[in-house]
Order: sequence, then C-alpha cells, then structure tokens
Amino acid sequence: RDERQSDIETIGTTKDGLALLERIEEVLLDMAEIHKETTGLTALPRRGKELVNKVSLVLAIPEGLRTYQHILWAYALVKRDIDNKINITHANSAQNKDESLIARILSHIDEDGVSVGVLCSKCRPIKQDLLIKCLDFMQDKKMIFSKEIKPVRGKSTKKYFKS
Repeated sequence: RDERQSDIETIGTTKDGLALLERIEEVLLDMAEIHKETTGLTALPRRGKELVNKVSLVLAIPEGLRTYQHILWAYALVKRDIDNKINITHANSAQNKDESLIARILSHIDEDGVSVGVLCSKCRPIKQDLLIKCLDFMQDKKMIFSKEIKPVRGKSTKKYFKS
C-alpha cells in the first residue's frame, strides 16, 4: 500500500501560461467544430485540453511552477497525437483505395518531411511508382509540397511536407 509521507504541494501556473491555456482551449474547440462537420471525430480534439493540462503538469513537477514552455511542449505533443489518430481513422474508413492511400501518406508526413523511400517502407505493399503518382496528384491539389534537402555530405534528397 502506498501512503503519502510528505505535505501536499500545489503547482502554480505563470500568467503567460494561463493565457496560452485559454488560447489552446479555443483552438481545440474550433478544431472539434471543424471535425464535427467533416469527420465526426469531435471527441479527440475536445479531450485535448485535459491532456495538455495533464502533460504540462507532469513536466512542471520538478520546478513546482508550470510555465509557457511546459504548456507549449504539451500542446505540440497532444496536437500531433490528435492529428495522427484522425488521419489513421480517415485512412481506415476511406470510401476507396485512393482516398485511403492519400490519408495513409498524410499520416506519415511530419514537420521534418519524408522521402519517397521512407514512404515506400511505411506504406507497404504499395509499389513505388503508384506512390509517386499519388504524391504528384497530392502536389497538384496543393495538399503537400516537395523540397530538395541538401545534406552536409552525400546526395540531396527530395522530401515531402504538408501544405
């Protein structure tokens, strides 16, 4: 059995942190309204506020004060999780194979971008030529864009990013 041996301590929040929490709540509620009309997945964004609170409080435990940075980091984590879950759900419920492939590709593209080779390994058993055709279609529809990334050494790589 676990018992508390010390006094209970409260964790405060800075003023700019509280303002950010209010803004995040508005953004997540707006996202829920958008998904109410399009996908019906309003529960994922609506529970985001509680998740941001929980994660940011855990991050603030060592210092005893929740700051703007704790909340911002927690929001980034929760937002990425919500986006991934919505994309996966959309891919699984797509009406045809093309929509499913597009949703699957979008679920694998993050802020660092992704190359064709990485997409081929993540979207198996889809052939590379079909994947490239789909990427070209998505670029034409302005869903994604590509950029040549020049490494320090070696060949440059074409990476795809969400628009």
